[in-house]
Amino acid sequence: MKGNFDFKTNLETEIFCLEIALCMSSIYNITEEEAVGRVSEFWSGLDLTREDDMIFHESTEHWAGHIYFEDQFWWKKDVSQLAPRRYPKKKS
Repeated sequence: MKGNFDFKTNLETEIFCLEIALCMSSIYNITEEEAVGRVSEFWSGLDLTREDDMIFHESTEHWAGHIYFEDQFWWKKDVSQLAPRRYPKKKS
């Protein structure tokens, strides 16, 4: 699996984001390519190179659900009833 993210990473954040994508692929039964694309789209344009970046304050499982689902409170609900975010976003 390769990152090719649309945001700036260092080795630590690149690995963490790939782990999020693998988790998302496994839990939500999507391809690894789609999962990487969703992560990339979600944080597009950001600089995630700081050691204390906010992404490290949550688990890969949390981020996988947060990025995958449209509902920001997905973790409080029955995920079988939730819709995923539209992917890819339509270009204007």
